[in-house]
Amino acid sequence: MAHATKTEDRMPREVWELRLRLSELEKSFAWLREEEERIRRAKNEIEKTFDAVPDLITLIDDNYRIVRVNKAMARKLGLNSQEIVGSHCYARICGNEKPPEGCPFSVMLAGGTIYSLETDIERLGGHYLVTVAPFEYPDGKTGGVHIARNITQRKRAEESLRKSERQLKAILDNIPDIAWLKDRESRFIAVNEPFAKACGRDASDVIGKSDLDIWPSELAVKYRDDDREVMESGKRKGIEEPLIDSKGNSILIETIKTPIYGDGNTVIGTAGIARDITGKRLLEQTQKRLGARTYQEQKERSISTLAGGIAHDFNNILMSVLGNAEMLKLLLPVHSKEHGLADSIVVSSERMAHLTRQLLAYAKSTMGQKKRVGVNDLIHEALALAHKGRALDIEVVLDLGKGLWPITADPAQISQVLLNTITNAFEAMEKGGGRITLRTRNIRGKDTWECPFSGHEHPAGDYIGISISDTGPGIPKDMHKTIFEPFFTTKFFGRGLGLAAVAGIVQSHDGCVSVESEPGCGTQLHLYFPRADGAERTDDIQTALGEASACRPDAFIQKPYRRVLLEDKIRELLKDGCSRKERTADGPGQ
Repeated sequence: MAHATKTEDRMPREVWELRLRLSELEKSFAWLREEEERIRRAKNEIEKTFDAVPDLITLIDDNYRIVRVNKAMARKLGLNSQEIVGSHCYARICGNEKPPEGCPFSVMLAGGTIYSLETDIERLGGHYLVTVAPFEYPDGKTGGVHIARNITQRKRAEESLRKSERQLKAILDNIPDIAWLKDRESRFIAVNEPFAKACGRDASDVIGKSDLDIWPSELAVKYRDDDREVMESGKRKGIEEPLIDSKGNSILIETIKTPIYGDGNTVIGTAGIARDITGKRLLEQTQKRLGARTYQEQKERSISTLAGGIAHDFNNILMSVLGNAEMLKLLLPVHSKEHGLADSIVVSSERMAHLTRQLLAYAKSTMGQKKRVGVNDLIHEALALAHKGRALDIEVVLDLGKGLWPITADPAQISQVLLNTITNAFEAMEKGGGRITLRTRNIRGKDTWECPFSGHEHPAGDYIGISISDTGPGIPKDMHKTIFEPFFTTKFFGRGLGLAAVAGIVQSHDGCVSVESEPGCGTQLHLYFPRADGAERTDDIQTALGEASACRPDAFIQKPYRRVLLEDKIRELLKDGCSRKERTADGPGQ
């Protein structure tokens, strides 16, 4: 009885424990059911996602057999999944009996890493980006996932873009001028070969850069300002502007900039083309200079012809007058009134003859025998004649080069040139006095040059330079060429033929005359003559004349120099003149 009671007491406890375990199992089953449902839902989501991906996805084992494909791949192959699974990937996808050369799946298996390439897949009908990645299956086997994305449209767009770029490049490269395209931020998006050559870079190196990366900052800022103006106004702009090329040379370019319009009539950049017009402008300047020179020559020729004709006719008449006057002097008593009148006729005729010689010199109608002449000797002779009766407070400074080359010239005409120029210098200082400086130099190896006055081009070679400087009132700059024109004078009684004759004679000797002067700074007259052929070249100081400013008083005195006192020379001439007068008074035969 007691044993039965103990058994009955133990039974409820076991039942209670059993019920507790059953309750826990029920909870576990419920959790498992929830997990199973969650896994099922996740699996469905994964499968839906797998099938929803537009890319062609294939799972492949290490034997190249297809394990699974998504719906996109099945549709592309025109088969259902059951027909595809188990077949070799190279047979289904590529239509080959074995993996093709360069098969991306084979490359992935060999390397064990992700591998991608772009390739045409004929069976799939397009150009694809194929990516293959390693994949481990639940059973431990390895394989891979093969993803093929159709990029046919992208490739066509890229090819179309490349074609457009090639066409654009062909157009730009066939433009002989500098050409370019820029975006809204003024960055280069295309340039041609002439542009690349101008900036000294490869065309590809320029793309993406701005003007600030290529040109000097001052020019770059100006170019960008022009771009901004064109884009804001929406109008084409043509300008002439400088450009510094790759060699550092400054050239002048004619630039046309045009706005580029995109969708919605919005300005998206600028197009530009620039042409080197440096040569064109130089040609225009040369033509203008030649035109002015031709006009000057025609004017000079017309005046010379007129002056020469008048002078010749006048000279013929004058010779008759002078000859008859001299005959009258021989027939009349020396101290008679009539003899004095005849002598006045002779003096006036000689002055008129001098005027005639000036006209003929300007007209270049007279040319004596040319020979080798020493300029320094002629200067001494001309100076002796020019300062007769001049003011004694005018100082003369001679700075004559030693070993001066001779020139080939008519001595009488060169003497006339020197006499006229020195006389002008004296007359410029008659009222206030001053200093005259006569300077000569050899000029060795002078390059081809153009005469400032005549515009004539002189060949390269050796020249003799003569400078006559005075400290007179000076000449305004706008009169520097006018003073060499015939009949132009600033003197009340001047004839205006002195410097005109100088210009005519100098030009007839293939030389050049020019002037440097400013009001209040005196005047420097420069004469240049070619060295005589075969003349021995010396090693004395070779310098160009007129380097010192006329406004510097000390510029007129340079060592070595020798001062000539006019007082002594005038006394000598007066003495000589008196002696001649006495000899003439002895009788008409003397």
